[in-house]
Amino acid sequence: MRNPNLRQYLDFKEGVDPSDLMFLDPALWTILGFVLGYYAKWGKKLVITSLTEGQHKSLTHCQGRGVDIRIWNIPRNLLEEMVDAINARFAEKFGTGPNGAKPLVAILEKDHVHLQVKVLS
Repeated sequence: MRNPNLRQYLDFKEGVDPSDLMFLDPALWTILGFVLGYYAKWGKKLVITSLTEGQHKSLTHCQGRGVDIRIWNIPRNLLEEMVDAINARFAEKFGTGPNGAKPLVAILEKDHVHLQVKVLS
């Protein structure tokens, strides 16, 4: 049976407009589904803290190619495991980064995980 209440698994930081999900690159939907599996396993709700709004260091957010997710109360070793798994599975096809840098999809920051995908032509 399908569960119609996605809010029990996914939420948004105040100020983040859930309707901005419609502007996301389709590759991010696949990656978010993968991430959701980890959060469900940990018994945590996946909270999106940034989509296309606000000021960011790169263009990925405003172009619908970047998402930030909350990492509160999740042990660092579990986050590192998830980020490594995301990059192992998706970086070759979807990863991006500065010239000369290893392409990545997931970056573990101090207070969030940044997910990003390259422009696919």
